[in-house]
Amino acid sequence: MHPSLRLPCLVTTFAALLLAVNSPARAQTAPAASTAPAKTYKVNLSPALKVGQKLALVSDITSDMNMDITISAPGMPAPQVQHQKQAAVVHLEGDCEVLAVTAEGGPKKLAVTVKALKATQNGSAIPGLPNVGDKIIAERISKKDKTLTVGDKPLSLAVTKLLKDSIPADIDGQNDQIMFGPNDSVAVGATWAPNPSMLADVQESLPSASGIDGSMKLESMQGGGQVAKVSGTLNVLGATLPLPPPMNNFPVQCTVQLNGTFPTMAKGAFDQSMKMDMKCAGDADAGGAHLKIDMTATQSATQTVTLP
Repeated sequence: MHPSLRLPCLVTTFAALLLAVNSPARAQTAPAASTAPAKTYKVNLSPALKVGQKLALVSDITSDMNMDITISAPGMPAPQVQHQKQAAVVHLEGDCEVLAVTAEGGPKKLAVTVKALKATQNGSAIPGLPNVGDKIIAERISKKDKTLTVGDKPLSLAVTKLLKDSIPADIDGQNDQIMFGPNDSVAVGATWAPNPSMLADVQESLPSASGIDGSMKLESMQGGGQVAKVSGTLNVLGATLPLPPPMNNFPVQCTVQLNGTFPTMAKGAFDQSMKMDMKCAGDADAGGAHLKIDMTATQSATQTVTLP
C-alpha cells in the first residue's frame, strides 16, 4: 500500500508505547494492528457531460523533433549529414459549449469561443488561425478524424493539424476512462494496467507498434477524498520508424508519462498532463551507401477542463 496509509497506525502504536513506559500504576499494551481493508475510491477520468453544458478550456501543447541522417559511401569525400527539425507550440483558451455527446457522455461536438490563441511552427506564426471571439466547432467524426470549422468554413489542413489535439472530442466506446482508468474502485497506492485498446491510437503514428507495457496508479485522494491524483508510465513495444527500408528496421524507444487530477464529482477542474519521449538510433547498408540515423522527439501537453 501507499506509505501514507500506514502513518496513522504507526503514530498510534508509538503513542501507546510511550504511555506504557510513563505510567507505572497501570501496564499498557499496544493496540492490535488494524486489519480493516483499505478504503477504496471510484476514479473517473472522463466525466459524463450533457448537451448544452458549459465548460472552460485551457490547453498547451509543445513538440520538438530533431533527426540527423548521415550518408556515407565509397568515393564520397566526406559523409553527408542531413538535419531535420520540427517544433510547434500551441496555446488555446476558450469557453466551450457541448453540442453533442457520445454514448458514454463524452464531448463529441464542441463549440469553442476563442479567448486566446497562439500557435507557431519552427518559430514562425501560423497563418489562418481563428481570431479571438471566433467560435470553433470541433467534431469527432471518426477514430482518426476531427473537423474544425469557423462560420461553416473548415480551417486549413495545417491549422487543423495543429489545433485538433488542443480541443477534446471523443467517439463512442473510447475516452480516457476506457483507455487509462481502473475498472473497479481502487485504494490509494493501487496500480492497474492500461486498456489494450489504446494501442490502436499509438499505431496511427507508429504502425509497427505491437503492444503497450506499463501501469497507472492512484497516487492520492485530495480535497477530503473528492479529487483523485493519478499517474502513469507507459512504454510502446516493438515500434520502428515508418520510413523506407532499411530504416524501417531501426527500433524506437517510446515512453509516455501521464499525470492528472480528477474530481470524483463532475464539477471543478480536471487537469491532465502528458509527456512523450522518443528515441531512435540505427545504421545499415543500402544501395552501396551506409545510412545512420539519430532521432529524438519530445511532446508535452497540458489541458485543464473546468466544469462549473
